[in-house]
Amino acid sequence: MTISAIRIKLQEYIKVADEKKVKAIFALLEDDIVKDFNWWEDKDLVKDFEDRVKKCKNGTNKAFSLEEIDADIEKIKANTIS
Repeated sequence: MTISAIRIKLQEYIKVADEKKVKAIFALLEDDIVKDFNWWEDKDLVKDFEDRVKKCKNGTNKAFSLEEIDADIEKIKANTIS
């Protein structure tokens, strides 16, 4: 089984596992889980963000302004309230 398949199986299991089992899994892994994740210290993540911004600015990737998003949300609200 690939590591990807194992991750998917674990995620699916945790979604439905009872509280006792979830707590046991967490206790087992707690020391390995990063308590404070400072994303700006993750060079790969920062590079990914920078690449995405660059692609949005040069038009390679589609991006939406905050105003466009707000307008879409208002349209959705208006259609669901009616």
